[in-house]
Amino acid sequence: MKISKIMTVDVESCSPEDTLAAAAAAMFRRDCGMLPVVSGSKVVGAITDRDIAIASATRDLSPSQITVGEVAKRNPVTCTAGKKAEEVLSVMRKKRVRRLPVVDENDGLAGIVSLADLLHASKNNKSLRKEVLNTARQISAPCPIVLGEMK
Repeated sequence: MKISKIMTVDVESCSPEDTLAAAAAAMFRRDCGMLPVVSGSKVVGAITDRDIAIASATRDLSPSQITVGEVAKRNPVTCTAGKKAEEVLSVMRKKRVRRLPVVDENDGLAGIVSLADLLHASKNNKSLRKEVLNTARQISAPCPIVLGEMK
């Protein structure tokens, strides 16, 4: 099954200049945990609710004083709409991510695909459902922490 059949296309994004408060408000409004960061017409990063929480808790600043560009992961892992679900699940496992921006041929935002989207799509496909569950199990496993190094 291709990602184009699974992905969410009505996607909200933010820019590097937006504040964490604005990004958090957008996530709350859309009931999502990640926003692609778009500059011009290209996806240049991604920010998660976890990124916002950690940045807000570890800096002596209000979320309205911190920009998305200061916190967002640059060069996010992405996929294209033509990829097969199994290929995307493999990337999610390797990179330990639950959501991927879907980009077009110019790195423009085309949508988002999440592990939840893939789970719903696997309803009538036992093989895909098994891969989704395996991916969720691997992503959710404790990650070894390198002391003294934060990324």
